[in-house]
Amino acid sequence: MPSWGPMFDELMKSRYRELLAYASMLTGSRAEAEDLLHDALIETFSKNRTFTHVVAAETFVRRTIASRFIDRARRRIVERRVFSKLGVGRSSADAGPELLAEHATDVERALDHLT
Repeated sequence: MPSWGPMFDELMKSRYRELLAYASMLTGSRAEAEDLLHDALIETFSKNRTFTHVVAAETFVRRTIASRFIDRARRRIVERRVFSKLGVGRSSADAGPELLAEHATDVERALDHLT
């Protein structure tokens, strides 16, 4: 087992529900919260960090959750700006694969006209 394994196991047993509740508070969605928490756990423990106690590990994961949440929010803002510049509405961006394929075809046609 990796050196961080026991700390990870202890964190999951004792603090997983609280970490998930924190992520849910930020996202408003359990599914998004689970994704956010799992991304934060991967980022935290994939770099072989060592923690002296579970509170230190939990604190680091909480900071990582917050950072990841802010990064995602900023990315959504940038995406909205790009979509608005392209003339694609927010509802179009959330549409199904048919509409996205149609937009891709429009881009391909526009690129064909370039020299």
